[in-house]
Amino acid sequence: MIDILRLLDTLSGYIRHGRLHRFTFRVATGAQVERILRSYGVPQYGRGILRNGDRTFLVPARQAQWAEYLLIRSDIPLTSRRINRRHKAGAMPQAWGVGVRHPSFVARLGKWMGV
Repeated sequence: MIDILRLLDTLSGYIRHGRLHRFTFRVATGAQVERILRSYGVPQYGRGILRNGDRTFLVPARQAQWAEYLLIRSDIPLTSRRINRRHKAGAMPQAWGVGVRHPSFVARLGKWMGV
């Protein structure tokens, strides 16, 4: 069955940003990843769960290297192919506190629901 919200969310990402990059990771919840990336201004689209249980989402291609850096620094276990092998776990840079300028529909829905 097609997940209509995921489809619409992914489509809105392509319309806003053009090319997107897919990340996959293995954790119990994607909320931690959402909070990390949102606090540094990286929007996420097309969130989902793969058959093997990994979580997946898309970010604008121009922000993919920055997103990977943040996720690696946060010790998120990425299962997707790495963009830059030089990224290492460690202290996080200071959050910008700006959030995402144009969050996706699903991100707005999650915020409204308190996620």
